[in-house]
Amino acid sequence: MKVLDRHGLRMALVFSTALYGIWLASAVLAAEAERAYTAADVKITDAQRKAAETFYRDKTIEWVSYTNPGSGTETMLRIMMKYLPKYIPGNPRMGSVQFM
Repeated sequence: MKVLDRHGLRMALVFSTALYGIWLASAVLAAEAERAYTAADVKITDAQRKAAETFYRDKTIEWVSYTNPGSGTETMLRIMMKYLPKYIPGNPRMGSVQFM
């Protein structure tokens, strides 16, 4: 066991071969599940894409956050607002985050 002291916190980290084996098995299962999902991926038709593009064009998506300003969730939301429009057909605008 190795004890680390960082920022006044003591954390005990225990690395054993059994835990590593469980972690490795879960990583392999996750990779297999991702390959299976990709193989069964549903294709979006051009008609569906055009319908979504006309729906979202010239619209604004307003985001509502129930967390405090400056929190991790709010920061991630602002990052998503910056990059998400290019992945939505019609490239809608993203509105400001509202706090309730």
